[in-house]
Amino acid sequence: MNKLKLFLPLMFFALAIIVAPLFSQAQENRALDIMLLEFENDKLKAADLGIEEPRVLPGDRSYWWQIFKENTSLFFTFNQEKKLEKLEEMSSRRLIEAQKLAEKGTLNAAQNVELALKRYQEQRQKMYQKFQEREDLRGKMLENFDAQELRHKEILSAVIERLRNRLPEKQIEDFEKINKENTLNWYNTDPAQIRQRLEKSLEQNSQGSQFRQLKNLQLLEELEETLPGQNKADLDSAKRKIEQKMADKLRNLSNEEEIKLEKYIENIPASELRKQQMLENIQASEIIPAAVRQKMAEVSQNYAQRIRQEFAQMSEEEKTRFLEQIKDKAHPVYLQFLENSDIPPALSEYAQELRERQELQIREKIQQTQDPVKLRALENSLENYPALRRQIQEQRQQLAPTSPSVRNQ
Repeated sequence: MNKLKLFLPLMFFALAIIVAPLFSQAQENRALDIMLLEFENDKLKAADLGIEEPRVLPGDRSYWWQIFKENTSLFFTFNQEKKLEKLEEMSSRRLIEAQKLAEKGTLNAAQNVELALKRYQEQRQKMYQKFQEREDLRGKMLENFDAQELRHKEILSAVIERLRNRLPEKQIEDFEKINKENTLNWYNTDPAQIRQRLEKSLEQNSQGSQFRQLKNLQLLEELEETLPGQNKADLDSAKRKIEQKMADKLRNLSNEEEIKLEKYIENIPASELRKQQMLENIQASEIIPAAVRQKMAEVSQNYAQRIRQEFAQMSEEEKTRFLEQIKDKAHPVYLQFLENSDIPPALSEYAQELRERQELQIREKIQQTQDPVKLRALENSLENYPALRRQIQEQRQQLAPTSPSVRNQ
């Protein structure tokens, strides 16, 4: 009996040791499942574009019949407003087809994406040509198409990123060209109203989880690389509104929510460098709560380390392709990567050329920046670059209001 009394507590203690980690793991898995569900809910689908899920895809034997039906219907549609709506529907279907093919994961499916995107580009060009020709249609319909355009860009960017390492570089470049040209066609439809168009579209694209604004912010980062520099103030205005929405959603995060935030960022379909750029920009925002900025700094540092480790494991050809991503983009993140990564001798000359180009473009960015807050944030991100910091300090001095005593002299 005494032995039994001693054995029972020991047995319960042993069970607790075994069960506790399993319970903890189950809780962690549950949190991860919830996060993945939130991310899946934020993922744009056919219904978000106002169409049904495609039943056939490029490469299927009956796909030609789908295209024949669409083209016949378009040909016999004589009302120009209805014709535009059909073109919008057709292009949305092509984009969802590309999305589904990219998600299949097979090489054959990935190659069929090209068929979908070529038709997509043709249909979008016809749409925006009609907007240019018919001002009455532009006034009636453009607002609805603006919101669709941002959704299209989000899906198309995700497709390109998913296929980046699975298709030849030339094909990825062609897809990126389609993405860029489509954005510029959309912008040129009514460039004078771009700020209002952007803000209305982002408002319509804000439904979702508490982290949804991260995707909108990523979208604005991409737009900034494409739209003319003269629209920087318009993009900055849109960014501030998104950051305010984000601040309201992310204030007072619990530990579990911080973990979910990090996992959500990890699942955003963008390159690691682009995500690190976004994180650095969030850190620089005075609108975002300090605790969130600190969390973003931790995640950004993890990304920086991971990117360098992955780069070190790449072949020379893969490293060349990786560096091509930052050829025409300027940000302190890219400059720091070039300075801190182990560049092989065969690529050292090219890397040096990229460093010089980065510094030149950052200098141009400093000259164009009129906001002292953004200059201060830029200065903080260039801690190890005294020449660039001096230029920022000089720019801030020029922007500082002149004191009355100086003005009276």
